[in-house]
Amino acid sequence: MLKTKPYLFSLPIIGVYVSRMVGNIEKYGLQEAIKKEIERSGTNWEIYGLDQETKNILQTKGVVIVCNHPYEIETLTLVASLPSRKNYYMVVNAGLMGISESLGKYLIPVYIRHHYPVGKTSFTAKLSGKIIEKYHPSLKYSPEEEHRKNIESINDAANKIKSGGLIMIFPERHGEKRKWYPGISWLLK
Repeated sequence: MLKTKPYLFSLPIIGVYVSRMVGNIEKYGLQEAIKKEIERSGTNWEIYGLDQETKNILQTKGVVIVCNHPYEIETLTLVASLPSRKNYYMVVNAGLMGISESLGKYLIPVYIRHHYPVGKTSFTAKLSGKIIEKYHPSLKYSPEEEHRKNIESINDAANKIKSGGLIMIFPERHGEKRKWYPGISWLLK
């Protein structure tokens, strides 16, 4: 695993937030840590339509939640709105790995760098990518190696579901051609 903690913690604003979040994840688990951050922000939020049967399924059964997030905040609010459980995981961009061990145990990496369009990325996406890479560098693999690693990750996610775990997956690509990545079909199969 690539060690990135010193980079993230070197950014004053982000470092304070990440440090507090990592401590809360270690202490309470991912979902409760996110709930605490949302409450700390003073955000009012309500959950609608969650009946007891659905809540029981979300807490105790093998579940795949297929969702989308144009921004990161939707991911956080969705995680916080789910009933608490211990065997909860997210299929995420591998670039998020290495932030902390306590966060990493909830994440299943997928490698999508080979899907990035060459030369067709917006200025904002290129800039944010360079900033992220500077403060949270990630390993780069060939498209073939990324594909092999993705198969391993999707198999890991499927095994977690078979064992009664909950998996969140975000299959939509960003950009002009907003198709789903194929990993979702392999996972559901």
